[in-house]
Amino acid sequence: MVGPAFADIAAYHRGKPGAVDRIAANIRKGVRGGGPWHMPPHPEISNPEARAMARYIMSLGDAKAAPLKVDGASAAPAPALPAPPSR
Repeated sequence: MVGPAFADIAAYHRGKPGAVDRIAANIRKGVRGGGPWHMPPHPEISNPEARAMARYIMSLGDAKAAPLKVDGASAAPAPALPAPPSR
């Protein structure tokens, strides 16, 4: 994987006004710079979804990450991956 960890993004933006809005905009519009790699834009992600993702990112580094919520509702947890076949 390439790019900063979510916790590093949270640490960089912590205490800055408008951090959630800036991260949400970066998710939707993408980011160029900081080396040869960039984050592609994700315009298919709605503003409320991008803000929920940004709030989650900003919660990292706290004692416990907040559950991801979109429009006030908790997102369903990701399904567990099946166990690999035994050989």
